[in-house]
Amino acid sequence: MKRTSTLVGIVLTALAVYAILSLISVQRNLKDAMELTAQLQADITAVQTENSGLEEKTQALENGEGTEELAKQRLRLIRPDEIIFTDIG
Repeated sequence: MKRTSTLVGIVLTALAVYAILSLISVQRNLKDAMELTAQLQADITAVQTENSGLEEKTQALENGEGTEELAKQRLRLIRPDEIIFTDIG
């Protein structure tokens, strides 16, 4: 009888230790997942902000606003009445 109760005590102690170690592991995984979630949320916010800016630029180009400026910057086009000065110094 004494041997059975000792064996039960050892098994219960082993189960308790296993449960505690499992809980610690789960808590670490949860912490890591929460940190990753926060980082991903920050990334999503940054991309949404960038997307909004790009949508505004697209709308401006579709409305004709900024088309001339874009042609000047990217294609180096000028109007017939414009004079271009180049700083060589």
